[in-house]
Parts: sequence; structure tokens; C-alpha cells
Amino acid sequence: MFGTGSNPHRDALPVDIASWIDTAAALLALPGEPAAVTLPDSVSGWVQAILDPSRYEALLEAAGLWAPLFSLGLMLAVSLLPLPAETVAIVNGMVFGRLGGFVLTLLGALIAASVAFAIGRQLGRPAAARFVPARALGRYDRLVEGGGPMMLLVLRMLPVVPFTVVNYGAALSRLRFSTFLWTATLGMIPPIAAFVLMGSVLRDDPLLGWLLIAGGAVAIAGLGYRLRHWGTSRSETP
Repeated sequence: MFGTGSNPHRDALPVDIASWIDTAAALLALPGEPAAVTLPDSVSGWVQAILDPSRYEALLEAAGLWAPLFSLGLMLAVSLLPLPAETVAIVNGMVFGRLGGFVLTLLGALIAASVAFAIGRQLGRPAAARFVPARALGRYDRLVEGGGPMMLLVLRMLPVVPFTVVNYGAALSRLRFSTFLWTATLGMIPPIAAFVLMGSVLRDDPLLGWLLIAGGAVAIAGLGYRLRHWGTSRSETP
């Protein structure tokens, strides 16, 4: 299924992560329906499909009835690895509509967050460091120690902070899973809703969709800025 030649995108990844992606991709191949879905034939193909909304949309449309499971699988992959999840949310809005895209994206994100938390909690920092740079984890540790759950909520709402860093970072802290789960749920609802809405509007009115993307980015950034100051002030209160 996958090419055996050298690939620059694959070579840039740690061997264990590249193998893990290959295994996940192989499992997504649908038995009995080889012509129903045209899967990328390399790690770079999967990365490009996730980064390119039009290619990812084509994959979902080709998957037919398997599209929801296909989307959940890719949401799990992008949330466990340092890949942007925004593309998945936008295309889910284009393909499944506002309500369906929102529910599917939030469900996939919560499942992925829980899996990442379990991996980080059970295997510790050395395992998490295979997926997230040590510098990012260190910065996350300092932020959460200072701001507590409120800072974790802020980090969820900021689209510039990768889900991967937040998930693994929380697992390496002393945070309880219940706190992690409620902050993940509340923190991911606004950005996921915004990106899914953008996708659904892009499908019907591209110009309005791009205006929503710009406005949504400003609104989310402003909300995150205000909440960050609130969390910082709380951490400094004796």
C-alpha cells in the first residue's frame, strides 16, 4: 500500500512516529471496498491531505458512508501528532454541515485528548517528548503551574496553541483527569464551533466564509487575550 522509497516528509519524522502513521493509515483502508476510497500512498500524502482542505474534502466525499469514522480517525491522528486540527474542523463543516460537523469534530477532539492524556500519564515525559518538542512542554508547564485550570482553559481557546501540546502537557502535570476533561470540553467548544461554521459557510458563500474566518480569528484571539490576563491575575493573587 505504501511506497518503500525515501520520502523527505517521512525522513523528517522520528521512525516510531512515521511507522505509527503508516499503521493508522493502513487500518483506515476499507476492506471489501478497495475502489471506494483513494488513500494517499505515503506519509507526505497524508500530511498534505490534512493540510489542504480541498484534498481532505475529496477524501471524505469518497469515503461515503464511512466518512464519519474516517473523520474521527483523522481527528485522532492530528490531535495526537503535531498537525493542525483546524483543517479537519473546517472541512467537517463543509461536508457534514454545522451541527453534524460540530458534534463529529468535538467528539473526535475529546477522544483524542483523552488518549493523549492517558499516553502521557502512563508513559511519562520521555514518551510525550517523541510527539512534542521539549521546549514547548517546558513552556506549557510554567503557564499551567502559574494559572491552574483557568490557564488550561485559555490555552484551549487559543488556536495558536496546538492541541498536542495542551494534551500531553496536562498529562505530565498533577492535573486530575476530570479537570482536564471539563476544561477540554469548554475550551474546545468556541474554536471548534467557529471553524465548523466557517466551513459550512465557505461551502455556500466563499466570500462570506473568508470574512467569517478573519472575524472569527480576531474574536478568538481577543477572547484568549482577555482570559489569559484573567488567569494570570488569579495566579498572582495570594
